[in-house]
Amino acid sequence: MKNVSFSIIIVMLVLALSSPPNTGVHAAEINFPDTEGHWARTAIQSLAELGCVSGMPDGNFHPDEILSLEQFTAIVIRSKYGVLPPSGGNWASGYIKMAVGKGLLDGADMSDDGRISRGTAAKILDIASGVLFEEDSVNDTSIADENITDFPSCHTCRTHVANVYTMGIMTGKPGRIFDSEGALTRAEGCVAVMRLIDKDLRVNHDKLK
Repeated sequence: MKNVSFSIIIVMLVLALSSPPNTGVHAAEINFPDTEGHWARTAIQSLAELGCVSGMPDGNFHPDEILSLEQFTAIVIRSKYGVLPPSGGNWASGYIKMAVGKGLLDGADMSDDGRISRGTAAKILDIASGVLFEEDSVNDTSIADENITDFPSCHTCRTHVANVYTMGIMTGKPGRIFDSEGALTRAEGCVAVMRLIDKDLRVNHDKLK
């Protein structure tokens, strides 16, 4: 009898360790009415199922609204570490603190209006690909050099933009521009983060030629 009980305990431990973490979100429960037919719906749903994003109080996701730096940082950090508690008074303080500690952010990235620019998003994603997901550095950015005409003047900023473009994590806009100073929508942020964590979703620029 003792041997049977011990075997049951072992089985239960194995199942517990092999089960995915409970994020409190179940695929069947996720339904953002305003993402129906939206180009980024799959990415939004996937991140919601992972517990990285949630909807608004009205039950919608508002995919085309502007994303804040705090929101984007939280999505990126959650994609690797899950939900973090605040380290201060602000809901996102834990995510910002970790992002700064990992080198994804610094004081210069904090905007006056709270929004995140495409250039700052490129920086976070580029550094996160190596620091959080241990991805190799980009050695050849010639495809970005050929297809982007409005690189930022800052050399480091240019490198981040070229890297995420080359990796297929972020793409440009019509007219061969990247628009580093432009805002990032909630939908665009979700798609970029999904491409960060899943290489199969990345844009293959060679196929677009």
